[in-house]
Amino acid sequence: MRSTTACRCSTPRSRSSRSRLFYRGRDVARLIEDASLEGVAAWLWRGDDAPVDVPAPDAQALAAARASGLPPVEAMQLALPLAGAADPQGWDADPTAIAAAGARILSLFVALAGATEERGPITPAASPAAGVARAAPLLSAALVACADHELNVSTFTARCVASAGSSVYHAVNAGLCALQGTRHGGHTRASRRCSPRSRATARPPTSCRRACVAASPCPASATASTLRATRAPALCWRACAPTA
Repeated sequence: MRSTTACRCSTPRSRSSRSRLFYRGRDVARLIEDASLEGVAAWLWRGDDAPVDVPAPDAQALAAARASGLPPVEAMQLALPLAGAADPQGWDADPTAIAAAGARILSLFVALAGATEERGPITPAASPAAGVARAAPLLSAALVACADHELNVSTFTARCVASAGSSVYHAVNAGLCALQGTRHGGHTRASRRCSPRSRATARPPTSCRRACVAASPCPASATASTLRATRAPALCWRACAPTA
């Protein structure tokens, strides 16, 4: 017996027409060329052209997350409840208030990813995380191109949590939890572990399998027969991705 989860939600109505993507009726290719990420966020969140003002990040939440020594995504998850506890407006469901809270969350995330606390546009602040300050235009284009994820697992999770009357901070944190699954964003982390070895061999699956099994802990490496089993790679991904 199959179960189905149904929900009614209001999305930005992104659509494609003859291989072109639109956000609320605006051509994404044009937005990439002409609009800032803050402007696109405002268009998706509020439906107007006024750019979202990005404030300085919450100092206490930022300091605690940095001191934790956690990887970026986990540090963001640590920072969210701290910032949310100091921001009662995060419970306000008014679109303008949601956009303002979203800007505060983005500011916090950028500071954790790019190691900067300066107030200003998002992409110039985040680009040093890639080691190249000139990457801002490319980073902006990439972020605009994927600004609306519609109903993938992480955004669907965030929408479900928000529909329960939770704060913006709780909804975003729930989305980050879903993002780290090995069938979603967590697979990228596992792929980065074995990609250098994969490029150096003619048998990438075998190379990936060895890279994952070398991780610790990895229950799938208990026996040699596991390595030879058809499902060994999947077992290794699931066991080792969280530690990658």
